[in-house]
Amino acid sequence: MAAYELKPPSPVSGSEGKTGEIQREYLAQDETPEAIEAKKKEDALRRKLDRFVAPVMMMLMLISYLDRGNIGFAATQGMTTDIKLKGSELNVSLAFWVCRRSIANDF
Repeated sequence: MAAYELKPPSPVSGSEGKTGEIQREYLAQDETPEAIEAKKKEDALRRKLDRFVAPVMMMLMLISYLDRGNIGFAATQGMTTDIKLKGSELNVSLAFWVCRRSIANDF
């Protein structure tokens, strides 16, 4: 029997369930039923996180990308003259903005 195949379920004596027996899965590596249940719970939690957290994070990344692109485009279209920035004031303000954004993304 290969290491990844499941053995057929077997009843456990002395344990009462709805039908008087509890069927448990045992892997060829002889993992305990508690380890199998822990893996199932971990997989369920991972699926739940993937389903809800991943789309939100993708939207935030998209907004961040669009935001960075719009600042560069606005600077080339005359934003610096509209808000009366001189010399490297735009570069300094963007440097502070990028630093703040990097710190905020870490938390």
